[in-house]
Amino acid sequence: MNDKKYIPRRLDSSDIFPMLRILSKCHIEKFNDVFEGGSDKKDNGTKIWLTFVSTICGGIGECKEDVTELVSRIYGCDKAEIEKMPPAKLIELVRQILESEDFADFFTAVLKLLLWTK
Repeated sequence: MNDKKYIPRRLDSSDIFPMLRILSKCHIEKFNDVFEGGSDKKDNGTKIWLTFVSTICGGIGECKEDVTELVSRIYGCDKAEIEKMPPAKLIELVRQILESEDFADFFTAVLKLLLWTK
């Protein structure tokens, strides 16, 4: 079993376009509807979470190549290596990216842009 350690690099501006492609294929525009209506924070938080999960799950199949490319770039490895790793390992690497402060900053900026263009 391969116990290779994968260390992510910090996200940079070259990662914006692959991440936008992924979000586009996951139909991120559906988030516009979440911000219309009620101001109850708990209700809105639940609505955002449910929209996020259903949107991402609904579009993730269209993103295989983009996710593979992004993960391989961030971890500095071959796309073939990413494609051959166990599913749990790939999910762990994606989770690390999603939990990074850089991704949080990126996602916040995208949401602000969506709200601004509304």
